[in-house]
Amino acid sequence: MIFKRDWRMTEDGDLIMGSPKTDEEGRLLYIDIFGDKTTDAGRGTLVRDIPLHVAENAEEQVIRNRMKTDAPDWFLHPELGSNLSELIGEPNTRATGDKGVSLIRHTLTYDGFVAENNLSVRAVPVDAITIIFYIEVKSDLEIEVYYPLVFNLEHGILSEYEVTT
Repeated sequence: MIFKRDWRMTEDGDLIMGSPKTDEEGRLLYIDIFGDKTTDAGRGTLVRDIPLHVAENAEEQVIRNRMKTDAPDWFLHPELGSNLSELIGEPNTRATGDKGVSLIRHTLTYDGFVAENNLSVRAVPVDAITIIFYIEVKSDLEIEVYYPLVFNLEHGILSEYEVTT
């Protein structure tokens, strides 16, 4: 069983923040708008660690988080995000599907999270306003992660496609 690391997130995809950092004397540390650390609470925001999530499904969590955000939503990671909102209002054509595939490929490969040759993304139109993007990630250890993502071209709503028997 392979365990991967990722930031710890809530079920809704919100980042869970860790305990505040302190200096050598145990005083809380803050960071101001210039990036300087201080113990003056009135000058900034608490410095906090981001706890890690270590689990089998961490890779799926990274994919989910990247799909549900647009760049530059994350201040310290300005390229992180699929930018799928660019598809809102577009017709459900091959060109729109190809654009979505390109956006997904970029967000999963730009920083080396997934190697280009280990990623397969397909766009399948379901109806006039819905595309399912099938994302398949292969690891060097022959582990595959399938992530079918349903995208609504009218509202930009993302949901995971579940197969029930």
